[in-house]
Order: sequence, then structure tokens, then C-alpha cells
Amino acid sequence: TLAHDIPTGWRVCGEALWARHSIGYVNLTAIFYVFSVWDAHNVCLSWDDTTEYAALLGLQCVPVLYRGPWNKSAILALAQPTFNGDEMEGYVVRDAHAFSYQQYRQRVGKAVRRGHLRTHAQWQRIIEPNPFVARL
Repeated sequence: TLAHDIPTGWRVCGEALWARHSIGYVNLTAIFYVFSVWDAHNVCLSWDDTTEYAALLGLQCVPVLYRGPWNKSAILALAQPTFNGDEMEGYVVRDAHAFSYQQYRQRVGKAVRRGHLRTHAQWQRIIEPNPFVARL
């Protein structure tokens, strides 16, 4: 339903959360959360441009847990067992500025909780909606 609003060569990347994978979410407000938008030159838009573009499409972005200069202590303190009442899988750290695909490994990092993969081997065949889906 949104493809006609996305320019040729652009892509909107995010997390699809309708189906339960490893964790069952109860308190989410969308079934898709945007974490990046890439233009036709394979450049990731700045975070401000990403949030603006997502809003124009009527999409929500992933929650921002911290925004500011790199601060290892502050970043490590984000590792909490829950966020907004739901178990937390982890978080992504990304540069707020635009960057090219070739710079991705230097500009994006991901931290996941211990024991992250708890998904049943058959999760792709046994599709179970996340608990929050019934409220949408």
C-alpha cells in the first residue's frame, strides 16, 4: 500500500513484528518499526530525515533510547531486561548522520540479550501473532 510513495531505488528497512519470533510483545503500537531509509545512491538517511520520511509514510520508527555523543557508559546502561513493560531483545546503535552502505560496519552496532535465540525451529511454519496484535 505504500510502494507508490517510495521513490525508485529507495528502500525502507525495519522490523516486522506481527508474528511472534523469540519474544511475545504485548505493549507495541505498530506491526512494523522503521530503523533506516536508504536512497537510490545506497546512502542511509540521517536519523532526523529517516523519522521525517517514516512519518510522511505513516510509519513509526523504533524507539530512541539514547541520543547524543558516543558515551560507552550510557550505551551499556541501556542493557535492561525490559522496555515499556515488554522483555527487551536488545538494541541497535547507529550514527545519527547519513552514511554510505560501505560505512555500515563502522556506523551501526547491535547488542542482544544473553540467550537471545529462543525461537522454536519451526517458527516459520507455525506462525503465531504477537499478543499486542489483537489490540490493533
